[in-house]
Amino acid sequence: IAESKRTMAFYESPHRILKTLESLVKFCPNKKVCVARELTKIYEEIWRGNLSGAADYFQGQHKKGEFVIVVDIK
Repeated sequence: IAESKRTMAFYESPHRILKTLESLVKFCPNKKVCVARELTKIYEEIWRGNLSGAADYFQGQHKKGEFVIVVDIK
């Protein structure tokens, strides 16, 4: 993902979301990301920013539901 020339989108489970975000921060901390939780449901949440901000934001959150992560090419 760090070297990719394409926008990457993938699913992540709630019990692995923090580990995935921390791993992405380690290899590409300045890339922009959109993390969406519970898409198409009543508690839908969308967070946009850089990867380190996403890791910080979801660190203190109750992590329920399905996550979709979209990592920008830049």
